[in-house]
Amino acid sequence: INTDRKISFKYFDYDVNKNKVLNVTIPAGVENGAVLQLSGEGNASRNGGRNGNLLLVISVKPSPIFERENFDLFVTVPVSFKTAVCGGEIEIPAPDGVFTTKLHEGTPNGEVLRFRGRGVRTARGMVGDLYVTIEVEVPKNLTRAQRRAIDEFERDNTLKNNPKRKAFLDEVAKLYTNKEEE
Repeated sequence: INTDRKISFKYFDYDVNKNKVLNVTIPAGVENGAVLQLSGEGNASRNGGRNGNLLLVISVKPSPIFERENFDLFVTVPVSFKTAVCGGEIEIPAPDGVFTTKLHEGTPNGEVLRFRGRGVRTARGMVGDLYVTIEVEVPKNLTRAQRRAIDEFERDNTLKNNPKRKAFLDEVAKLYTNKEEE
């Protein structure tokens, strides 16, 4: 998204301080440290010739939500334990607004979803991807009733519901079984 900014600056023109205000369009997708050249907006030449060029070094304010790598964006989205276990819709922030997507049942913590073409869009038509890391939020400060419900859930839960845990425990058992046989 192009953005218009009003910039005000002081410049020195042969022993005289002057103020100048310009409206500048910052191109979409501009990176931190990029240099914009504004022709004829710099200081006047000594011999009455054409004004020089003004060079603006762009400083992109860091986002509290997104990390950027080239044209790709990365965001971590916290989801509830229930949504991770049962699946459901979650809201995902993107440069063009918030959109929803469906999370499948049993989504693990740290799973990364890729949304092609939802990253940074440049003025030249290039576009990056949006990478969403799922962060399953573990509830804190549970009430007694909530703790009892979790305990009941855990009692009813079997290793077939937790294939990674089962595989891990099987490998641990093999490791120690093999050591005892040696």
